[in-house]
Amino acid sequence: MLLDEDSFTRVAIAVSKARRLAEDHLLRNANGDYSPDPDAARFPEWQGGAQPQVTSIVAAFKAYAKEAELGARTVKKWGPIIDRLVVHVGRDDLSAVTRTKMIDWKSDLLAQGLSSRSVRDGYIAAAKATLEYALGQDWIKTNPAASIKIRVKKKSRTREKGFTLAEAITILKATLAKPSAQTSRETAAARRWIPWICAYTGARVNEITSLVPDDIRTLAGVPVFRIQAENTKTDEYRIVPINDHLIEQGLLDYVKSRGSQPLFYDPARSRGGTDANPHWQKVGERLAEWIRKLGIPKGVQPNHGWRHRFSSAAMDAGMDERIQNIIQGHAPANEARAYGDLWPQTAQRELQKLPRYEVGAPLVRRMPRLGRQLSKKTRTGNSRTR
Repeated sequence: MLLDEDSFTRVAIAVSKARRLAEDHLLRNANGDYSPDPDAARFPEWQGGAQPQVTSIVAAFKAYAKEAELGARTVKKWGPIIDRLVVHVGRDDLSAVTRTKMIDWKSDLLAQGLSSRSVRDGYIAAAKATLEYALGQDWIKTNPAASIKIRVKKKSRTREKGFTLAEAITILKATLAKPSAQTSRETAAARRWIPWICAYTGARVNEITSLVPDDIRTLAGVPVFRIQAENTKTDEYRIVPINDHLIEQGLLDYVKSRGSQPLFYDPARSRGGTDANPHWQKVGERLAEWIRKLGIPKGVQPNHGWRHRFSSAAMDAGMDERIQNIIQGHAPANEARAYGDLWPQTAQRELQKLPRYEVGAPLVRRMPRLGRQLSKKTRTGNSRTR
């Protein structure tokens, strides 16, 4: 209740009087008198400020997106899905969404040729989340999508998820080729550096394409990438040491040359990037197209293949699993695993267990190795990871 000074005084006096009457009634109860409270009828029924009733499916989604702070990309993806739900239902009315309508919609989507995974993880997920929010707001009495299930056949695997050694070498060698005169400086830099960075960090490609010079820092004497929270899948920032092989190739010199400009795109030459379609996301897409043209088969994702290969190499090198997961930005398996911070020197120690990719990369300058020297065994590796 929002009260001015005069109203507050009058309400306070009324509350005080009501409390005395309630105490009298409780005293009568204590003495064995359980007759109805003669003073209860003097109070009118409370008419509190009720929340406005929302009946629109679209309005419910917008309210849900705002309260849940959904990312721009999720809103862009789910918004049209909700619009399609409205078309299927026949009108923009929450009460018109029934379980039968939801089952029919699922069947129609599958009949149109959409994959069961897309229907489950996109269409039904968007509708289910929106309707669950509406249920929580008391705009509907039940969630008609709550128990809708879609059976998704597990994809068959015909090869490893990560790049083979030969595929990794093919890509890394291609990064060293001289770009054509028509290639922009930023595109050339993306092809030159991003595969190497992904190979030595296991990061998601868009965590790297979004880097700006200020994200490259020195902490506790260790050069690191500071991957920003808003560009990660878990919405948490993390620190990843920069492999000394990248430094020897001149990565820090390139970073310095960019001034305050993003490392791998020029905002001035972009076509009006938005939160839903950021500039750096296009960089990753174009990089994937370029990698495909190198002859990398469709059985492995052109950018994400580095992430899987990093995990394989980490296992082979005996890297601490918890540290590896933090470096790669995996969500902790339980609350206990979320405790503690990974210090740069600790992450650096584990990363040094990984063998180098020796493909004749030019060394701009020789720099002292970071931390302790790699052992001969670790530097040499074996035929599967070297």
